[in-house]
Amino acid sequence: MEDVTFKSFLKKTKTGNKQYCLEIPQVPDQVPIANLKKVTLEDVEDGTFVFMPNPNKGWANPTDCGAFPCTGPWNTYVLFSEIVYKGKIKPLVRLPKFQVIPNNPGFSPM
Repeated sequence: MEDVTFKSFLKKTKTGNKQYCLEIPQVPDQVPIANLKKVTLEDVEDGTFVFMPNPNKGWANPTDCGAFPCTGPWNTYVLFSEIVYKGKIKPLVRLPKFQVIPNNPGFSPM
């Protein structure tokens, strides 16, 4: 995606719900990499860039993946580049580009 603006993404909405600029789909297999170029983040708080769910434990079935759970949401990343920060609310760290990876227990700590 190119020339994308995310505006007014706070950790909680006025009704107390969480919100995110992007949400990785809850699918068992491959999740495409998201590459966002020329991104404007206007009044976007830390912790609202991407929601990456854990794989559903019910995906571990002999038909799809055998005893191994399909781990689609853990096998992707999101790249933000050429970022412009605007507004009064800005993330603590403001880099010109960054990646978000899922909290994959077998890989993230590396």
